[in-house]
Amino acid sequence: MNSRGGTRARSCARSPTVRGCPRSGRNGGSRACALLLETPDHDHLAYVEGQLTSYLHEDPDDVSVLQQKYGMLRSQALSVDKSARLLDELLGET
Repeated sequence: MNSRGGTRARSCARSPTVRGCPRSGRNGGSRACALLLETPDHDHLAYVEGQLTSYLHEDPDDVSVLQQKYGMLRSQALSVDKSARLLDELLGET
């Protein structure tokens, strides 16, 4: 990663919404990227993107499962400061 990308990544990592997970052990995540959304009408949606597919989940039961997985990941995630230190380590900044 170039220096500019590293600076941007570190800046994002300081946000409370960007946190790393420990590298050892198991966590509640998967290898797919999920974006949890709430519409102005308070409908909950989940957009999931994998290597070969992407899908917008609108079914409340499906969205609930993904929200629960997010909750599990969030409970296991590193703190904002530890996430920033991990990112620095991975970028070779420490």
